[in-house]
Amino acid sequence: MIFDEVFMNVLLMLLCYFYILLVIFVSGRIDKILGISRKTSRKFLHVMIGNLPFIIPFFTSNIYPFLVAAPFIPVTFFASAYSPFKNLSRKMNGLAET
Repeated sequence: MIFDEVFMNVLLMLLCYFYILLVIFVSGRIDKILGISRKTSRKFLHVMIGNLPFIIPFFTSNIYPFLVAAPFIPVTFFASAYSPFKNLSRKMNGLAET
């Protein structure tokens, strides 16, 4: 019983990660394919990622949505201007643009 619950939550987490990576990939290409601005592409990314909270009721424990979001906190920090690793910040430049 517990194994089934954990399995379903982990599967749902993996689907969330897949969705996030797919949206990042599509938004990175959509500006070239449709000829829209990078700013509009970033808006698309944020709107699509904003749909993730609709998945939260399907998790059976609060830790799983946290585990979906947690890895992106350091990524965002390292992509920002406040990163202690300036070389890494420059490589991830496209993630931190406004």
